[in-house]
Parts: sequence; structure tokens; C-alpha cells
Amino acid sequence: MQFISPISNFYSMFRFVSVVLMISSALFASVKTKIIQSSHKNLVIHVVTNPVTTADLYPSTLLIGLPSLKLPKTQIRYYRKSPNPFPGFNKQNQTDFEWYNLQILQNLPSAVLEIDPKTKDGSFYEIVEIHIQFGPYEYPLRRPTSTEITLSANRILNWQTAKNWLRPEKRSAKKIQSFPPGKWISFELLEDGMKMIMQETLANIIPSISSHDPRAYMLFMSSELGRSRSQSVNLPIADNLVEVSIDIEGESDGSFDIEDRIIFYGRGPSGYELKISDVNWNQNLYFTTNTCWLFLPDDNSIRGKRVKMLPVPEFTSLTLDYGLSFYHAEIDLVNPEGSGLQWVGNSIPASGSQIITAITPNPKSGVDANITIQFMGNSSSETSSANHRMELRHNSSGGIQVGNTLTWTGTGLRNISGTIPGSELNSGNNAFYIQNISDDGNSAPYFDFFDIQYGRLLDDVEAFEFFAPAVGQEVRFTFSEPISSTTRVWDITNPQKASLANVSNLVNLEVILPTDTLARFAVFNINSLTNVENLEYQPNTVMDDLRNQITIAQYIIVGPKSFQTAVHPLLNLRNPSRYANLENIYQEYSAGNRDPMAVRSFLQWTQENWQEPKPICVLLLGDSGYDYRNITGESSIIVPTIQVQAYRSFATDDRFATIYGNIPEIALGRYPARNLDEVEDFVDKIIALESGPEFGPWRQKV
Repeated sequence: MQFISPISNFYSMFRFVSVVLMISSALFASVKTKIIQSSHKNLVIHVVTNPVTTADLYPSTLLIGLPSLKLPKTQIRYYRKSPNPFPGFNKQNQTDFEWYNLQILQNLPSAVLEIDPKTKDGSFYEIVEIHIQFGPYEYPLRRPTSTEITLSANRILNWQTAKNWLRPEKRSAKKIQSFPPGKWISFELLEDGMKMIMQETLANIIPSISSHDPRAYMLFMSSELGRSRSQSVNLPIADNLVEVSIDIEGESDGSFDIEDRIIFYGRGPSGYELKISDVNWNQNLYFTTNTCWLFLPDDNSIRGKRVKMLPVPEFTSLTLDYGLSFYHAEIDLVNPEGSGLQWVGNSIPASGSQIITAITPNPKSGVDANITIQFMGNSSSETSSANHRMELRHNSSGGIQVGNTLTWTGTGLRNISGTIPGSELNSGNNAFYIQNISDDGNSAPYFDFFDIQYGRLLDDVEAFEFFAPAVGQEVRFTFSEPISSTTRVWDITNPQKASLANVSNLVNLEVILPTDTLARFAVFNINSLTNVENLEYQPNTVMDDLRNQITIAQYIIVGPKSFQTAVHPLLNLRNPSRYANLENIYQEYSAGNRDPMAVRSFLQWTQENWQEPKPICVLLLGDSGYDYRNITGESSIIVPTIQVQAYRSFATDDRFATIYGNIPEIALGRYPARNLDEVEDFVDKIIALESGPEFGPWRQKV
């Protein structure tokens, strides 16, 4: 599908339209705002309303510059009460005014003030007088930059005073990452787990491997270690790459020999996340592999980060023969709304059923299993909603019921949560029967996900992970039988800094559990690890083409590398300007993962680190859509947008520019080109428009 969005073709393209709007506003405006007094202590504003349509009686919003991130004292006075010419269109709010969107905007504290001229009794006030009393300013006075003037002078109502309240410019020099000369190798991971890279695999793409000391090898992932980035605002710019601890067998002699291998804990794009004492599944909705980087420095004196031994307690106060393990089932197949981020699996019709197979090796009989299954309501009729009634049973359609019968109406998300005794679980496959027992023939809810937490007895039959069921104690975990001499246990509570745990007598794992979080461990046999085969040597890798502090550009085009040559004439028309291809943005701001939020991190970087004049306009050049992972096989995404999943989903590009709050920091728009021909046509039209503007007689009739 072609992504429909307002087309923004850079700043000067708006100048003519802006002039027309300003002239027409002056001639025909029914709501006028006038500053009566403006100083560093007080601001008095008149909002004068002469309603012609109902639009003139909507609340007025004023963007006000402030001396600090503290809302000022505000008083409202009303004059000239008149009958509302639009009966029934009365004031709804209880308050006289409302402040919102308090944030830093182009280094200036600011907020939006909303004023409603209407009353609840069918009248309105022709004049609303606003008195604002400001607090003190805490920073040294400085002159605004050209970028701040361009982007704020016509937005901030009291700019002439507020420009004296600009905060020191943000700079994040500490986020400049520099790397010594060396070789970069990238590879992709699909899921969490212990991995290895064999010497032979690496030697196949780096024939000179013998010249590199393995003690210098480094492994990097994104700051999110493969997961998608938060969309919260006012966040510091994350490091592009973070080094992950690894273990290299045989590195002590300074040579990476045929029998040597790199062992590490890898992360896929989706998986379980540990947040203090909560363990939750993180489903990545944007990309399907995690890009990792192996770096071989040319300087053999450098030393990479290595796995260290975990401290052993002097004594233990608790003995356990099990840990908590998890299993998650989720297959995204359908986006019911054709928009947003809500993906689900198959629908289950009335009187129908579906079987979910959960794998639970070696369950402990004395520990209950906690189970959650989620559905999304759906009706097979396009004209009416449906009543749903769902059950979940274990092992057979007449087996033990998990939780209560779930009943609801409509399309909302609902879940069944319940427990079953650990003794009821099979060691291996468990069939859970989802049954739609609704008597409404239109009922066809979607299966969303299934999750089970259970106690698992410790062994080394296969690789697995477990969480400690206790915190803040010295614990002895005992294996059911002596483990193999080639079995290892790593503490992966912090996946970036894994530690090797000691198993005494091949039976007892004795550890000091942290007090502030659950501990997480990985059990594996070094001879049964999965070898990473998809290594790719990346010569001439550059990590600072866009992530630097020397670039000067007021205009940016963000698009795929394939469009870059076609827009050179437009870049030449806009000077200084820069084409930022998505491949470089991903590589320098999300470690190569196709995370849409890398675009926002890049734009934030330009505002905090590029030289003046900084970017004021951004053009997103390419179509977009909602199918980031190409689940349908028909994704139209060339340049991603941000899909917001709320009560009703919607797409927005503004989120790329809302860096420190809800108000966009810079001007941003999109031309939804689907191919190179459309890009070339677009550029030709812009060049023609500006080279010989012929607007026609309509220009005289505005």
C-alpha cells in the first residue's frame, strides 16, 4: 500500500504558502492573538474572538516560552460576554485554562497554554485576557543560534523575551565512539541462547586470521542487545555498540588455532526480559534478526572483554534442585486492523478448537505452573460484534481446565490466567486445548500468545535457561545427576556481562543471589553449541559517517541508498544539505538493526552534535506502512513510519522529531515514493517549480 502523508519538500518550498496564509489570516482572521505586555517577569495576552464558524470558537492554543520547566502562575480575565451564535456548542472543560506539553524545545523551556472563550450557558467572551507571571531564570544569557531563530521565532509567542531564556546547547560528546583500525565481521541471530564461532568458520572469510591475537577480539551488539528501542521521549542518545563479554577457548597462547572457538551468550530480537523480579516476553514488532559485530583489531596489544568467574559463597543457606523456566508460543500472522502494531495468530471459530504444544522438560512436581493465554476478540460478521466464550484445558479437550472460562464481547484483548500442579505436566510436549464454546456463530477470536512458567529440575541433558526462585541468599543448586565435564553454567542476569559459575563435584552450583533482581543462568555443553555460520566480512566499515560532530546541513533527506543519486539536483538546490541513507542510519544508530527509532536517534544527534546551522527540515523519501517484518510478503515499507497502537491505531512521522516532548523539534514531512521513477519525477517537479514558478491567475484570487 502507498503511505499517505503530507508532503514536505523543504523549508523554502513552504515560503510562498506561508506568505499566503499570513496574508489571508490578517484579512479574514476571526481569532486574533495580541501581546499587550511582555517582559522577563510578566506576559499579558489578548485573545480576541469574532466567530464566523464553529472553528472560531474552538479553544486557542498558545506556545509560550518559559524561563524554566516550571509552569508559571496564570490568571484569566474575561470581557464582552456575547450570545454564542452556534447553540449547543458550549464549553466542556471545568477549568479556565490548561497547560500541557511542558518540554525543552530548541533548548528553550516551553509549554502550550489552551484557552476556551466559550461558557457553559450558551455564551462566549469576545476578549480573553491572560496574565502570566514568570519565575527566575537560572542560566547565563546567550545569543540564540541561527537554527533556534529559524525554528522558534515564529512558533514561540513571546520569542522576543523568551530568547533570553535559552539553555546551554546540548552536546553528547561522550557518545562519540571511536574504534582502532581492524576488521569488522557482522552476523545475524534469530533467538536467545549460547552460541559459538569456530576458528574454521572465521578463517574462511578472514584468511589472515593467524595475524590477529584472539585476546584482542571484541563482540558488539546494540545498546538494547538486540531488542527494539524505546519510543519514550527525552532520552539520552544510546551508544550504537556495546561490548559483550565472551570466552575464547585456547586464546592464552595468543593464537586462534583450528581447535579454538569463541563462546558467547547471544540475543535475538525477541525473548524474555528480566526487570527486577518480573520476567516478561518481549515481542519485537519491527525486525526479525539481531545484527552482531565481531571486531578484530589490528593492534594485538588491545584486550577484549572476557567472561569472569562468579564469586563462590563461603556457606549456603538454601538448597534447591530446580529453577524457574519459561516457554512462549506466539506466531504473528494477521493484523486485524490493517494498521498499527497488533498482530495475532489464527482465529478460532465458534465450536472450534486449537492445540498449543508447550515443551516443558523435566518439570518439578512440587511447583505449580503459571499459565497465561491471550486472545483478541473478532467477529466473522462485518456488521455486528460477537459474544465470546473461551476455555483452556490441558492434555485433552476434557482435561484439567486452566483458569476460569473467559467471556467477553467485541474486539478487545482478554486473557485466561491460571495454574496447574507441576505433577500434571509431561516431561516434554504438553498439549493445551483452546476451545471456543460460544453459542454465537459469529464468534471467532484470534489467538495472540501462550506463556507458561514452571519449575524445572536441573540436569544437563540439553541446553536451557532458568531463573532463581529466590533473591538475596547464598544458594546451592543441585543437579539431579553429575553433569558432564564439558557442561558449563553462566550467570546471564546481565547479558552484557556474563559470568562463569563454578559447579563443585559436578553437582553443586553455589552462588550468591543478588538482592535487587532475580538471577538468570544458562546451562550448556560446549560440545553441543550452535555454530554461527552466517559471518560476513564488512571491509571499509565506517561508524561515523553521520555520527560525528563536524557535519553542517540545514536540510536532510532520509531514504534508501538506491534513491541517493536521483536526488542530487535537489540537494544542490538546498545548501547546506545532506542525504542520509537508511543503511548508514541503521548501522550507526541501531547497530545495523532495522529499528525505526534509529531515525529519531539520528535526528537527535544532528540537533545535539552537528555544527551550526543545524538541520531545520527533514524529508522522508519513500513509502511506508505497518508490516515492518513483511509478515504478509507484501510490505510497502521503504522508509519506516511510527505506528502508534492506542484505542485506535494510527501512523505518524512526528514521533521521529518529538525528541524532548510531544512537540516536534524540527520540520518534517514525507514524499511516499515507491520506486526510482517516482523519485525522479518528484525531483523534476520541484526543480521546475522553483526555477520558473508560474502559479497562474489563482494567485490573485486568494
